[in-house]
Amino acid sequence: MVDRGLLRVVVEDRPSVERLRTRMGMQRRGFHLFHYLGHANPHGLKLERRNGRGTLLPSQDFALLLQQLPDLRLAVFAGCETARAPGVSAADETWPGQLSSADYCVRDACPMVIGMQAVLPFGTERLFTRFFYQGLTAGQSVAEALRLARLAINGDENSGDPLLNWAVPCLFVGGSDPGAVIDPDAKARPRPAPRKVSRHLGVRQGELRFISRLTELREAVDVLSGNTSARLLQVVGMPATGKTSLLDRVLEELDPDIAQLFISAKRLLAEPDPVRELACLVKELIDGKGLRAVPAGRFSADDWWERLIGDLGAVPAAIVIDDADLLASESAGASDLLNALVTLTGRRGRARLSVATTNDLDQLTQSLRPSEVRTIRLEALSWPEVWQWIRRNLPTLTRFSETELSKLYGQLRHLELWEQLADLVGQSNSFDADDLPALVKQVAVPPGKVSTAAAIGSDFFGTSTELEADVGRLSHATPVKRPLQLAVAGPFTARRRQEVAVALTQCAINHGVPGRVVAGETGVDESALAELLSHELAFTDGAPSEREVYLWLEEAGRAGADIIVLDYGNAEPTDTQNTIIADLVGEGRLVIAAGDHSDEPSFPAWSIDALAVGAVEDDGTLTHETPYFSREGKPDIFAPRTISGTTCEQIVDEPEMEGTTFAALYVAVAAMLVWATDRNLTAYEVRALLLDTASAIPAGRGESAKRLDMEAALDRARRRLIVGALGTEALELGQLLAETPIRPELAVPILDALVAEGGAVRKVVRNGVE
Repeated sequence: MVDRGLLRVVVEDRPSVERLRTRMGMQRRGFHLFHYLGHANPHGLKLERRNGRGTLLPSQDFALLLQQLPDLRLAVFAGCETARAPGVSAADETWPGQLSSADYCVRDACPMVIGMQAVLPFGTERLFTRFFYQGLTAGQSVAEALRLARLAINGDENSGDPLLNWAVPCLFVGGSDPGAVIDPDAKARPRPAPRKVSRHLGVRQGELRFISRLTELREAVDVLSGNTSARLLQVVGMPATGKTSLLDRVLEELDPDIAQLFISAKRLLAEPDPVRELACLVKELIDGKGLRAVPAGRFSADDWWERLIGDLGAVPAAIVIDDADLLASESAGASDLLNALVTLTGRRGRARLSVATTNDLDQLTQSLRPSEVRTIRLEALSWPEVWQWIRRNLPTLTRFSETELSKLYGQLRHLELWEQLADLVGQSNSFDADDLPALVKQVAVPPGKVSTAAAIGSDFFGTSTELEADVGRLSHATPVKRPLQLAVAGPFTARRRQEVAVALTQCAINHGVPGRVVAGETGVDESALAELLSHELAFTDGAPSEREVYLWLEEAGRAGADIIVLDYGNAEPTDTQNTIIADLVGEGRLVIAAGDHSDEPSFPAWSIDALAVGAVEDDGTLTHETPYFSREGKPDIFAPRTISGTTCEQIVDEPEMEGTTFAALYVAVAAMLVWATDRNLTAYEVRALLLDTASAIPAGRGESAKRLDMEAALDRARRRLIVGALGTEALELGQLLAETPIRPELAVPILDALVAEGGAVRKVVRNGVE
């Protein structure tokens, strides 16, 4: 109907009151149909403020806004509970009492309104929209089209019987019969169809529905649509964080008038002349838009490319390069290709460039002003993002609580697996949370290849068997973005790697850190916050021997452990142990040791390079097992003596026990979350941050010690990220949220606090944009 000229659709994807008024003013008498898709509750509908933040517009004010459309015939509110009035209070006992958003609109602005009487899952809402508008555009009345949509919902295997989702959409009629809105037989002048030119080469495309990054999607669409001054969009993230999928979805959202090229750098670099190959593809885009591009002739590849850029300046185009890390490699032609892209971003025009990369491409950005570059940083999908996607797409799973489903987050590592779980739940027709683990085993992908470690027989710790440390074999941590690696040695965590991984993942969820902890290596096409190394010390028949301890430390170093937790002690230090720990710390590892010692030192906790942890009672006083020795500064930090009743209690097999074992695990979890929040930190900086943000507690004799404050440490790390993202250039709020991997609900309060403190961060509002 759009092609025939019978229907004109205008979409406002950043709806503020001002933008809606602007859209309404585009037509002399406004629009005939208004469709709202977004968050709502019985009190109103959510819009954006002028500064980009969300706000709830009261229902009566929204109806007043729609009065600017004198020809409005139908309003559809596809927001939750838009047909349900707020709860009645004592002041509202007189008729008619409280009104819903649909009530206000049909009374004040529109003769027919469709609202939702309850929360409607996103998948069901899409089903409703599809069949309702199919009926409407076929010339059916509003009532008939609604009946068709309700029947489609009731007949759907995921949304239908025994669910009552079909009854959620509700029609309100103000006066006349709910007749037809569109006449499909009307005469109109057909609109010329836009010529879509798109080339996707060497890139694997997945299902578009498996996307749950709405903030990043909006920001990227703005850039590649040419709605901003940015010429370059960098999408940066560790492998398997969804960079390719996000850009694929972005290209699908672009206007068809925008020419598209999506290609992997691998494909280009496989050609004898990558620059000439890129030029040939760009010429195809220009020719496809009906313009004449300069032919190759006898020009060199670089000269031809420069001339093509001139022709490309008149063409709205989005050029996306996947696997862009290869541009900074030693591969043949990589530097020439990178220089060609630098030339492209240095020209004015309507073409926009995007690259997907693991690390920032400084060579590509150094010649651009900050306003000409947008960066989106992706981490592994956080649990809130996964839960939001489940609520929108898998109504079957919403019968379980968020808490129950979050326990499966570490095992179901892709959105596709959640969909498979929903299918199994529907087939079994069982909604008992106790049945979920068995169903998960049918769909969960086993962890990636797990390194094997030979079990070492254990002797009683203290049998004097010296071992010369082979320091030269300890591997140096590679400074690249990858999951953190944890190695834990202690009797209470032995043979509990899967339980430890699940518990650490729950801790990350509760503290707003995205990603999961996996037991073993991360599999192909997977991402993780951290990996729990398989190397374990044997505590089955008592404590391990010194030799076994030294071998384990060396193995942990060779395996690349970033955080090493030691839960054992001996009254006498050894030079070998001190040397190994010193070398590990020197190579960028963080060594944490439980600090039981009573009245005498305990090693390795008292090693100068280890972060010794003591325990505090529930009232904040030091336990008698770990007094503070001010001269030595040991233990370095104190933490709660038990993890019973916390999300971390599944880390050990006896959480009700007390002591520095559990305090050390607390500190290790804090270190992991802080380091995962900012992967640019070094082990030394993580240690310093934990100590700097610790609170002071009395230690006797007028002295004070340090107590771990996990929230303060995370807040400091997040502040550092935000200030670092700002740099010296002003960023809009949306840009800043995309630049940092911190969830908006955490980042915005921190940003407000930084502004209120009056330091280096200031807020300026320009043309209504914050």
